[in-house]
Amino acid sequence: MRILINTLAILTLVACVREEKGSTGVSVTTSDQGFSQTNEDGDTLGLITRPSGVLMTHNPNYRLTPIYKLKYNKRGDYYYIGSTRFHTNYSSYSRLEENQWNNNFMPGFAAAYGEDMLNLSHYDVEQKQEKLFFEELVLIKTVYYPSYSTDTLNSEAVSRDYYMISVYDEDTNEDGYINWKDLRRLYHFDQTEVTGTPLIPKEYAVLSSEYDPGNDFMYVYARKDENENGQSELEEPISVWWIDLKDPQRTGFLYGWGR
Repeated sequence: MRILINTLAILTLVACVREEKGSTGVSVTTSDQGFSQTNEDGDTLGLITRPSGVLMTHNPNYRLTPIYKLKYNKRGDYYYIGSTRFHTNYSSYSRLEENQWNNNFMPGFAAAYGEDMLNLSHYDVEQKQEKLFFEELVLIKTVYYPSYSTDTLNSEAVSRDYYMISVYDEDTNEDGYINWKDLRRLYHFDQTEVTGTPLIPKEYAVLSSEYDPGNDFMYVYARKDENENGQSELEEPISVWWIDLKDPQRTGFLYGWGR
């Protein structure tokens, strides 16, 4: 079983790398061919985005809409956007009778992702107010949000009232693009105000994560940018951080302090 779990973890990490490398990202100037469009008069229209579906959170008062980059084929005769997909968890823990995770990545959390997701819209049904999670140009990797399903952990209902987003939010390597070559960050967002705070220090590049059902912790693997060149490199050390999902402001090192 241990070998199987480790193999699945490696395959998941490889899949994440492939998915990231398939994304071209966005130009920080939004003026490159393929990132901005022009009309018939040759006027630059800038970066064009489109919504794709609505994410149903557990609280019916809040709905999320992923926003994707509009992309054209090489001939320019049709356009397309990314589709929203979901990480699932089929581990032995999730199949226990007392753990009904409804195939979510973690109990109480759905995890959505999609190629070239550039922002996320938060809508308050009661107040009829919309707000974007990010004011600046970003490239979202994964959105963790309260699942629509009612999940249980150790026979207890799990309730989440916040969001977590892993995102490339800065051209850290200064190559003119925001993409998977930059440092990936992880933020906590309040459910109502949609204000973000870092869960992992910004000098680290978030690599992957896993779930600990015994503590209701999320473990995050992150590589420190020791040479401060704004990119993650194999020779740089990897640390493992824990995040208490009952209180995500509680975080710490599981492995790697001082390395």
